[in-house]
Amino acid sequence: MRVVAGLAIAVVAALASLQPALADDLTVTVSAPAEIMAGDQITIAVQTQPGARCEGNVAWKSEKGQQRSNVQLVQRTANSDGKVTWSWKIGQGPAAQGQILVTCQAGDKSGKGSANVMRR
Repeated sequence: MRVVAGLAIAVVAALASLQPALADDLTVTVSAPAEIMAGDQITIAVQTQPGARCEGNVAWKSEKGQQRSNVQLVQRTANSDGKVTWSWKIGQGPAAQGQILVTCQAGDKSGKGSANVMRR
């Protein structure tokens, strides 16, 4: 029984070493307008390490906190200046608070950044 348990621990340790844990030490700064009107174009910008892969989500909630919709920010790679942007036209609807969350990864480093935007 001890041999089997020891073997199981060795196998788990070997498998864990195949994918190194990401260090949460990548700087990710998210910029967005504080307020935007329905129908306007919005641009979300991220500043991070050049070559980092970034993706995210904007969760829109009503002023009463009810979930309205989500916008997926598809994976993009930071340019040579470390910049990533996403732009789209804001849909019509009641006022809503958007919480932006972006996660970036570069090698064994990762980081998260966030910002808020109000749709009027």
